[in-house]
Amino acid sequence: MKKNCCIIIRSICFMLIFVGLLYYFSYVLTVRNVERYPVRNGFWQTYDAEEDNSIDALFVGDSSIFHSINPMQIWKDKKITTYNLSYAVMKPQEAYFDLKRAFKTQSPKTVFVESQFMVETESDGFDYFTDDTKEIAGFINDQIGGTLDNFFPIMKYKRSWKNLTFSDFVSNHPNKIRSIYKGYNLTMKTVSYNGTHGKKSKDRACFADEGKIYFKKIYNLCKKNNCNVVLLNMPQGNAWNKIKHNFVAKLAKEYNIKYYDFDMNLNKWLPNFSWKTDTRDAGHHLNYSGAKKVTGLMEKYMVEDLGFKPSKVSESVRKQWNRDVNDFYQVADFLKAREMTKDKPEFPQPLKPDFLPPKY
Repeated sequence: MKKNCCIIIRSICFMLIFVGLLYYFSYVLTVRNVERYPVRNGFWQTYDAEEDNSIDALFVGDSSIFHSINPMQIWKDKKITTYNLSYAVMKPQEAYFDLKRAFKTQSPKTVFVESQFMVETESDGFDYFTDDTKEIAGFINDQIGGTLDNFFPIMKYKRSWKNLTFSDFVSNHPNKIRSIYKGYNLTMKTVSYNGTHGKKSKDRACFADEGKIYFKKIYNLCKKNNCNVVLLNMPQGNAWNKIKHNFVAKLAKEYNIKYYDFDMNLNKWLPNFSWKTDTRDAGHHLNYSGAKKVTGLMEKYMVEDLGFKPSKVSESVRKQWNRDVNDFYQVADFLKAREMTKDKPEFPQPLKPDFLPPKY
């Protein structure tokens, strides 16, 4: 009897230690920027730093949208608080679980979903992915895997285990870090796209990575939280086409929601857009110049078509966002000057170097 009790106690202690280590490793991988390219973690501290219930709109999707929508520009022009809750190679199941987490502290009026990450054609491959993003894109695409990744981030970020150092485990991990980017990826780099705009294909479009199931979950989650859903597509050199557009348009009609396709309507909506000056990597993502144009049109539709008004926030939040927008444009001006000259201008004071955008 005594021997059995010892075995039970040891088993319980082992499980407690195992669960504790699992939780702590998951926490470290979630908050530390241990990922190299592409960075997909470490963003909850900046999101949680925002005052509760102060964000009126969230933008959700993969890297195509966090390079295209600049919340600081929207605040500067329209005084609307937004946040770009996006990261590279985001999957529909990740978007759903991230939104569940996001709704715990914010009550956005609208969630804008970039549909690129949940739609594909039968011949789509990984031709425009890097080796690193191919690795992520091939990870767990089913419901069970998506759920496990949500509860055990140590699995979601397993490709970053090798990047962990001893200091990641012993150094302080702040729960909140103020960001002047609000999820946007600022880059001045320009690599022109000289190919044909639009992906030629006669294949049938379909949902990717359990997209049908998780879009319904996202829609129902938003409705439960009294939040509207709007579908988007950002300009992409050769990743989007009319077949995919029609598929998403049909989805929008089915759910009776708005759909803005900035790619298919690019020449009509943004005649001043140029694939020679407005992309950072030959058409896959936009640079600062391209994002400025797309964000300007997005905020126009937000006000004129969707009825957005200036956000009703406290005086302290308003002052903080004004400080953030001032700091952001100081950084943007600094990076623009550095890109245009061989000289290396000094970083603007009193900003610190850690305000520079992360390298994706």
